[in-house]
Amino acid sequence: MSEHEPIESALERVTASPADVVTTGQGAPAQTPAWKVVHHKLRGRYAWAILLATVGLVGGGLLGWRSKEPEYRGEGLIYIAPSMPSPQDPAGMNVLPMFEGFMAFQVEVLQSTRATNLALETKAWKEGGGETGPNASVAFEKRRKVSRVRGTQHVRIEFVHTDPDIAIAGVHALIDAYLDLSAELNNADERLDNARRQAEKLESRIELATEQIFALASEHGGVEGLKTGHAALLERVLKTTEALDNLRTKIEGHEAEGDEASVVTEVPAEEIAVNSPQLMDMLLQLAMAKAKDELLAERLGEECDERCQTHQQIKVLQAHIDAFTKAWNKKNAESTTSGGGVTLGQLKTHEKGLAKSLEKLRAERRTLDKTRVEVDRLQAANEELMRRLKRMEALEEQLAAQLVGKGRVRIADKGTRPLVPHKDSRKSYAAAGGLLGGAFGLLIVLLFGVMDRRLKDAGDVDQALSRLRLLGLLPSLPIGLYDPEGRRIASHCAHQIRTLLQIGHADREQGTCIAVSGPGIATGKTTLTTALGLSFGSSRSSTVLIDADLSGQGLTRRVAQMLLSHVRRKTDVPGETEAAVGKSKDDAPTDVLEPLAADGDAPEWPLPEELKELLTSAIETRGIYGAKESGLIDDLFALADLLYSKQTRDEMAAALMAALESEGNLTFQAPSEWIPHQITELSPGHTGFNGVPLSRYLYRTGIETVRFLPLRGLGEGGGVSVSTISKILGRIRAEFDVALIDTGPVPGSVETSIVAAQSDSVVVVLSPGDHRPDAERAVAHMEQVGARIAGVVFNRADQKEILKASLSRSSPRRAVHPGA
Repeated sequence: MSEHEPIESALERVTASPADVVTTGQGAPAQTPAWKVVHHKLRGRYAWAILLATVGLVGGGLLGWRSKEPEYRGEGLIYIAPSMPSPQDPAGMNVLPMFEGFMAFQVEVLQSTRATNLALETKAWKEGGGETGPNASVAFEKRRKVSRVRGTQHVRIEFVHTDPDIAIAGVHALIDAYLDLSAELNNADERLDNARRQAEKLESRIELATEQIFALASEHGGVEGLKTGHAALLERVLKTTEALDNLRTKIEGHEAEGDEASVVTEVPAEEIAVNSPQLMDMLLQLAMAKAKDELLAERLGEECDERCQTHQQIKVLQAHIDAFTKAWNKKNAESTTSGGGVTLGQLKTHEKGLAKSLEKLRAERRTLDKTRVEVDRLQAANEELMRRLKRMEALEEQLAAQLVGKGRVRIADKGTRPLVPHKDSRKSYAAAGGLLGGAFGLLIVLLFGVMDRRLKDAGDVDQALSRLRLLGLLPSLPIGLYDPEGRRIASHCAHQIRTLLQIGHADREQGTCIAVSGPGIATGKTTLTTALGLSFGSSRSSTVLIDADLSGQGLTRRVAQMLLSHVRRKTDVPGETEAAVGKSKDDAPTDVLEPLAADGDAPEWPLPEELKELLTSAIETRGIYGAKESGLIDDLFALADLLYSKQTRDEMAAALMAALESEGNLTFQAPSEWIPHQITELSPGHTGFNGVPLSRYLYRTGIETVRFLPLRGLGEGGGVSVSTISKILGRIRAEFDVALIDTGPVPGSVETSIVAAQSDSVVVVLSPGDHRPDAERAVAHMEQVGARIAGVVFNRADQKEILKASLSRSSPRRAVHPGA
């Protein structure tokens, strides 16, 4: 707002149509800038935000600076010659084999745990101040780095530490440890010779064992033949034993019958083989073939080509054996039929032969068992010797490789103490810590802002109740009334709110009842009701203020204060003629809220004696007729009825009659023409006004177009019902243009729900400090009872906020029709 811009022009922009919406693109709402979001969440706590951000910035920067120390890097180089100088190659031009592997091995030696432990025990490390505790080796390995310099015969050793002395001490310690290890590795001549001698002995023992195995298994066709023959012999022994047992069973059966005659019987192949070398040979071949098949299945699996050949051999042998046995039994049967027969004696002869054959097989088995056991023992020993030989050969190769390095290693650069840090990240950490600390301080304030559910400004109201129309802002009247300019701003805001309410109810034929409510006490409901009543009255609309807050009765006190201020101002104007009084009635006031202004240091609540004094002063100043015509007598009696009991009214009536009697030149008139009628308050017995004129229930307010109706006579909600409120509001609508109803908090007050539901619309009043959940709960409750919400008024808004809002041409509000 410019310096010379009239305040009315600025306020015209403040209360621009709430339907104005800032849009971008295809009508989409404009995106709120991030700085505005932060500004809103800070909720005016800029001092705290700056303080905490500064503390966080400094503290975080110090912590970041101290969290890191500059690191120093010590470096050293070890040179490894690619060849060994010799008389045949004095210049060392012939590169030894496996040189790349040898270089890699040296790097591994330097990186080994053994080298680390030796380094920690060196004099260089201890004198340099290095750590030697239990976890020193782990820290040492993290700080050292060993690598081969690409394209050269050098190995680089690096050690990083925050202390430059320890950095170079780590390099010296690792080099000394490597030299000690190299000395140990290069003294491997004797160990290598010993390894070679042991390898030769192992080879001799392996060769001897192999010869013994060959000697034992040669007559059986080798080791595999020995195993096969052994398995076949075992099977042959089992079958012969079975045949002998069967034969003996037959002999015992014939002996029990006493039959010595010829016996025709089927003789198994095993028994026939006792007297048939040909059949015996075929049975042995069959047993060996079956044993071989089992070995092949165990080693090569069930499916293999060699088993197919073995199966074919088994089938052929089994067919020959079956044919031979069948022919022998057939021939034996023919001889038995012709009178030859097989006698019991022959069976016994067969038994003896079969027993001898079994004994012979068992003797062969024992001999073969010993051979098999010896061969298995020699094979197991030979396998163990082979494993030992392999280990010895590996050791021999390792020792040979180590021996290659003898005389080839020298220190190219042992390193010097570093003077300049290799890495100093304190500045970056300090900057990062400062930023994080400052952001953390700001975030703390933002967190409090996010957690703060209280309403602070109109932006909070818009977020909390975005679906409702913001009717306007109203400044803090108790402060602004002492400032004429502040009253003008407040009056203009009240006019704008009143204008929007009139537009929303322009289609009504009868009067309009508007309830004013809010989520809690002291939100400014009474203030807004009074200001709107004065605004409607200044627009020449017959207006009635209704105090429906049966517990608080704030509007009653406000009307009494307003009426008292009016009486005091009228009483303090000496010598005002009736014409002047009449003229002042017709002139519209320049400040609609001026009747609410406090008058000096006078007490806000008059005593009964003051009312009588004011009555006496009014009569003395204006005369009995002037006091009557100006309405001061009616106003004073209305105050007595509003504030005190009938006794106070009677005392004032007596004072008035005394004043009448003191007027000697006046014709005595009836007291009823001078003493105003007593105001009748609504009660459970007068809820419908009982046909009495409505004016008998209404109090004067000092404004001709504004009257006051208290509902305190209905009790603390007990006499309030839907029918009672409906009858009262129906009578009011018929005789007044506007009724403004001050109610209690929602949902705590019983009568508020009924009044809100029976009113034509409800104005929700919110003020700084109200909690958002309470506001949402109040609106939800009124919607549930069927109330029509006209919009929201943000009371006690700071004048700076009002003037700041005037700088914007439009406000992103939703255009919601009252009651929509």
